[in-house]
Amino acid sequence: MSKKKRYNLSILKASVLSTLAFSSINPTIGQIVKPLSQVNTPYDEQHPVISPSGDLFFTVAFHPMNQAGSKDLGDIWMTVKNNVSDYGIPVQVKELSTSGYDVAVGFPDEQTVLIYHDGKERPQGIHEYAKAGNSWKYRKPLNMGSFRNQSSLFGGRLSSSGDVLILSLASYGSFGNEDIYVSLLNDEGNWSTPQNLGPQINTYQQELTPYLSEDKRLLFFSANGHGSVQGMDIFYAERLDESWDNWTTPRLLANANTVGAELGYFRVEGDPETAILTTTQNSEGYGDLQIVQAQEVPRTVEIKDENIAVTERPTVAAQEAPKAPEAVPEDVKRIIPEKIAVPQNSVPEEIPVARPSLDSTKTQEVPVIEEKMIAVSSDETIRLEVLDINTLNPIDYSVTFRDALGVRSSAMKNTDYQNSFPIGTSNLGEATITSIGYLPMTIKPETLTVSKPIFMSPATKGISMVLENVQFKRGTSELLDDGSTAFIGELAGFLQENPGIRILLEGHTDNLGNVQLNKELSLNRASAIRDLLVQQGVEFQRVRIAGWGGAKPIESNQTEDGRTKNRRVEMVIVDQ
Repeated sequence: MSKKKRYNLSILKASVLSTLAFSSINPTIGQIVKPLSQVNTPYDEQHPVISPSGDLFFTVAFHPMNQAGSKDLGDIWMTVKNNVSDYGIPVQVKELSTSGYDVAVGFPDEQTVLIYHDGKERPQGIHEYAKAGNSWKYRKPLNMGSFRNQSSLFGGRLSSSGDVLILSLASYGSFGNEDIYVSLLNDEGNWSTPQNLGPQINTYQQELTPYLSEDKRLLFFSANGHGSVQGMDIFYAERLDESWDNWTTPRLLANANTVGAELGYFRVEGDPETAILTTTQNSEGYGDLQIVQAQEVPRTVEIKDENIAVTERPTVAAQEAPKAPEAVPEDVKRIIPEKIAVPQNSVPEEIPVARPSLDSTKTQEVPVIEEKMIAVSSDETIRLEVLDINTLNPIDYSVTFRDALGVRSSAMKNTDYQNSFPIGTSNLGEATITSIGYLPMTIKPETLTVSKPIFMSPATKGISMVLENVQFKRGTSELLDDGSTAFIGELAGFLQENPGIRILLEGHTDNLGNVQLNKELSLNRASAIRDLLVQQGVEFQRVRIAGWGGAKPIESNQTEDGRTKNRRVEMVIVDQ
């Protein structure tokens, strides 16, 4: 940064000058250049984004002027840029805000903005608004395939080229908590289903608020893993090729981190020496927006052509059973900085969500789990490690196999990571793992032959799962095969082992055919599952049903594969 530029950004209040002095003594403390004093309030400022004209848009949580008042988890606010480094007093942008959690994702152009809504008033996902005079007018939701965020947190930014969305959420293929995903714009104007960036970037802890550099080579994000010592710090990694799952090992961005929590980092386009982020370092309980000096980072790969092709689908493989990162902490709990607003989950929309309590202690050093080989040898023995996905502690479990020899069960005590049991055949079939207090999990045969732990999610209120093993004959509520019936029997066992749990079965179809008939079919399918559960001893009042027809797709209905995935029944925990 030039001396003149630095001087302009360093006309600071005494409190911030003391921060800079402290930073010079301890170089591990972030170099905050300028607080946005007119922008920050006693409330929580999050996720800043700059429009093409230089105006600053961001989310404010718990402000009494928000759509839902002081309980509102985030409305869109904006402030006009006055000069090189100053912004004026912010104003609420009501037409971009709902009573839920709203996040500005980016600007495809000066007249268009993308906003994430958590599902309170508009469907969960990213929506497009167009400029109408001095206000904004709703245009449409983005078509993003099977976009779904099962976390109460969200972060996302549109690339400067307008054809890449880099997102943080918990979705299909997440390694445990919020992960970073990529979605690409295709020639038809639709976005690909978000794909996980893989274990080099994502861990069993939290990766949040990502930002992609203008050349699409550097990824910046916040995390409490990767060896973070301050709780939630800014990291960066370099993309090594044209795929989206090959990255350098993430490193701390030294001059952006403080003893507080840092999120939402991004570089100001057209001003390579300036970046903006949210920090809790000097706030009175919530995040404040700050300007920091952008740090140049070393590059690993020399790119001759900076215009890397990004219109193809990501090469990240589908992750029904994601591989675990090599470095896994022995006893790490989920962490969200207590000064960062935590919006409520919105899935399903009509059910209040009570998420597990979150520990805000610092993370420990991340050791490496020694791999234990799973053997399928002549004595037909297999070894499993089953862990709680949040605490990584071993849990007791039982396994039910479905294969050519029929349905067989084996109960295990998972106390020493060394459990093994005979399976009777080397022709492995699907296995369902159950544990009291956890959602049942069906494991494919190939998963049983890899040397990685199996992670199970606690059956907490609001969590949902697709009953993928329950299939129906086309256009009817009649079960397709004995495997579907067997899985419902296992589901009955899960409910009997957890007598305090009540569930909602939601039926869904594709969008072909008559809307009313589809809705009736989806309800009948949910009812058919409930009838079988009741026949096997589950109390009728513990199982509610709903039929949505084709109103809530998780994939595009333009392909047969997408329509197949949309024809499903989901189980939602509504009480425990």
